This record gives sequence, structure tokens and C-alpha cells, in this order.
Amino acid sequence: MEDMITTVTPCHKGCQVLKEAFERDTSEADSDALKRWKVRVTTVLGSTAPPLSVKLMQAQSSGSKDASIIQSQELKFDPENQVHFLDELPKSVDVGNYYFVFEIVLHDSEHTIYAIGGRTKVPIYVTGVIKVDNAEIVVLDSDLGSIETQKRLDLAGETTFSISANHLQKLRLSFQLTTPLGRPFQPHQDFLGLVEKFFYLSGRYNIQLTVGDAVMENSYLRELGSIELDLPEPPEKATHPPQSVDPYLRYGPKAEITHIFRSPEKRPPQELSLAFLALVLLPLLGFVVGLLRLGVNLKNFPTSTVPATFAILFHLGIAAVLSLYVLFWLKLDLFTTLKALGFLGIFLMFVGHRTLSHLASVSAKVKSA
Repeated sequence: MEDMITTVTPCHKGCQVLKEAFERDTSEADSDALKRWKVRVTTVLGSTAPPLSVKLMQAQSSGSKDASIIQSQELKFDPENQVHFLDELPKSVDVGNYYFVFEIVLHDSEHTIYAIGGRTKVPIYVTGVIKVDNAEIVVLDSDLGSIETQKRLDLAGETTFSISANHLQKLRLSFQLTTPLGRPFQPHQDFLGLVEKFFYLSGRYNIQLTVGDAVMENSYLRELGSIELDLPEPPEKATHPPQSVDPYLRYGPKAEITHIFRSPEKRPPQELSLAFLALVLLPLLGFVVGLLRLGVNLKNFPTSTVPATFAILFHLGIAAVLSLYVLFWLKLDLFTTLKALGFLGIFLMFVGHRTLSHLASVSAKVKSA
């Protein structure tokens, strides 16, 4: 027997909550019929609700356009257990999904602090044992459709079989599911598959059948038997079965990895390298000759201690910048070079300004004299 308790909760101060639960009675006498359906109504805090009536306004199969199996039927009240109940549903209620529409009516209109709202629709799942009949597995010829092998199966009991087939044949498994009232039943899930992973290889495979549904009490997953497959060579892109690996070899020493480096490129002749060096140094030689032709001298070099120190530091900073360029060409990266050049630039700006200020003041004194 299936006992269903649906809790309809009128909420305090203007709301309504409806909860549902299920109870199952396993007595054998009423195992094939739905006898009593119960509804408990409480406040939102779980306390006893004021006197009221519960009506089952409508009960209809989910997704069906048929007329309602119940029309405006008031539930009886059990004061001892504080539940409303319906003794028996119509015999036309079968296994499946239903929607029950409840309506609550207060006996005393003075209870204005309770708001029960309108009608409430509740999904109900009626479960039962599904009967399996006329089960058979057939091997068909793919071209002619003629039956090559046919075996009857007893899916409700213990069954096993062994058949054979090749890639030119088809395998068909058929069975009929019926509800307790003898109506055809379509499960939500039904799969037929091979237990072992398929790698397009010939051999013996076990066949597994899965049939299940939320309202099917005898859903099952079971092995039916085996099939001997005779298959051609697997396709080129087919997945190959994994090779068994000895664990001792898997974690043992690996073969030594040898690497042959590329042979260095052939260097140019020494004479060509020396000639290129002379061409590089030629502009420097021209720079020195130009300075001599212009009559460059050190007559204006500061003679006082402090200005001379700043002048020497200025020339050392210039030399440091040139040395930094050489290091950048040899080993430094761009960011390191720019960072060092920033510090050197600040240093050169300071000592250069002091040196040029001294030279400008000396030149002004000479002109005024």
C-alpha cells in the first residue's frame, strides 16, 4: 500500500508554503492498491493550524489532456493524528506522474492573521512494479532482414544466453513493459550495451541491459548473456587497446638520452676579420685627426680643486656611458641597461651643470676685465 503525506503549511501574516512527503506501507494485503492519502496542515512554525478543511480539487496525469480523475472531493479529518485523509483513490489511478490541486478553507473567518492563498498544485509520483513480458533477442541479416538466431528471455527471472554475430548482421532486443493495470509503460531510461570496452576486436562480449524510471519500483541493471563477435580489421583511426606494462619496468631505470650538438659554423679567414676590425676603427682615427686639426687643448680645464673634481667626474661619467653601451652589446639586456643609464644620466646632469656653471662664470670675468 502507498501512503502519501502532503504537508500544506498556512504561513503567519500573509504567505503559504506547501511541502510533501511519502510513506510506504509494506503490508502484503494492500501491496497492489493505493489505499490512503494523507495531508497534514500546520503553521509555518510547525504548530497546529486552526480548524480548516482540505479539498482535493483536481488530480490529473502529468502531460495528459484527459479529464481529471477527481473533482472537488473533501478530505476527512483524523483529530487523533491531526491529518486530513482520502480513504481511496479511483481504481483508474495507475503508475505515473500526477498533479494534485489542493484548496484550504478556514472554518472560522475571525482568524485573519492566517493567509492560505488560493489553490496549490503538488506533483505526485505513483510508483509500482512494472511487468516485463515477451522478451527476446534476435540476430538479423542486415540485407534481407531474415532471422538468423532467435532466443526467448525471462527478464523477470534468471536468464542467460550465448549467441554469435558478425559485422554484416544486426542485433535486436525487444520486450514489453506493462503497468499493474495492464497499460503499456515507457521507461525514462533503457540501454543495451557491452560490459567490456569495444576496440573493434573480435571476441566474446557480455551484454548488459539497463531499464529504469522514477516510478518503476523494479528498475534493474543486469547482465543478460554473451555474444561472440566476428569483426573485420579495425579502421585506421580506431582506438587501440592499452598495452599491459610491467610495473617493475615502468618505474625502473630509463634508457640514457644522448644528444648530438650542432657542429659550430665555419669561421671566416683571419685576414678578413682583421680587415673588418680596421674598417671599424677607421672612424675613431678620423675623429682623433679632426680634434688635432681643430687645435683642441686643455687650456679651459678648471684649475681649482672643486671645479676640477666636477670636470673629472663629468668625463668619467661619459666614459661610463660608453662602457655601458659595450656591456649592452656583450651581455646586458635592454631593461638592465636602461636602469643603469638612468642613474648615470642623473649623475651627469649634476656634475655637468656644476662644470658648465664654473666655465660660464670664468668666461664672464674675462670679458668684463
